[in-house]
Amino acid sequence: MAHIFKEFGISHNASGFNSLFSEINHYESTLKCPVIIGMEGFNGYARPLDQLIQQKGYILYNINNLKLARFKELFLRSCKN
Repeated sequence: MAHIFKEFGISHNASGFNSLFSEINHYESTLKCPVIIGMEGFNGYARPLDQLIQQKGYILYNINNLKLARFKELFLRSCKN
């Protein structure tokens, strides 16, 4: 069973990336479980971070923000995060 341990945003720079990987390392070493990252990208803006995540061997799910917006239009009920 998967759990979301923390949802947060980071700055799109080396400092933000280091902060993200510090968090990941903490959970990975503490919980001794695989790390799966879900991330919303926007027109390739997150591509450098995508590459870093994949280079480190983590599973990455990219969420298409346009499809998510369309889904929210079609299903008027509030969506879960």
